[in-house]
Amino acid sequence: MDNSELKNEKAATLTIKQELFVDEYMTNGFNATQAAIKAGYSEATARSQGQRLLTNVDVKEEINKRCQDITAEFPLLRKKIVEKLQRVAFSDIGDYLEYKTVKTEVANIDGKPILGFRAVVDLKDSDQVDTSLISEVQETPSGLKFKRMDPVKALELLAKFTGLDNADREEILERIEHLEEVAGKK
Repeated sequence: MDNSELKNEKAATLTIKQELFVDEYMTNGFNATQAAIKAGYSEATARSQGQRLLTNVDVKEEINKRCQDITAEFPLLRKKIVEKLQRVAFSDIGDYLEYKTVKTEVANIDGKPILGFRAVVDLKDSDQVDTSLISEVQETPSGLKFKRMDPVKALELLAKFTGLDNADREEILERIEHLEEVAGKK
């Protein structure tokens, strides 16, 4: 039995809507609500339907199988995705900004300076940071607006991509240990 026959056999256990949900979920960045809407579920209940579908054993198995198929076909892509998600997930605002407090003159009374402290935030030079992890830099009237890619979202995607979201606590700890070992071997 070849791969397409196996997919068709497994897909037969899913309803058409469930199959559409899986298709959309795999192509939209793992957004269950949007996948449910595109699969034909009501927008009013799409969030709860999406979450319910993700707990359905057959749907979960199909998603896991497809993730494994994709990563098996493209091992370099898998490695790059995991590395990028790890960099985003474990990045720190201190990688980009430097915080310090400086003594400064806040007033001058009768020629005598009154000293105080003020906080200073400096951006590090672009050649010192991974700019691919910055999602927005904008000049505003009050200063510079700086935004990193969302590390929490990256952790969620990393958990989904690596199967940590479907594992029990002991298995999660083993997988985290493995990811740390892999990350340490870069």
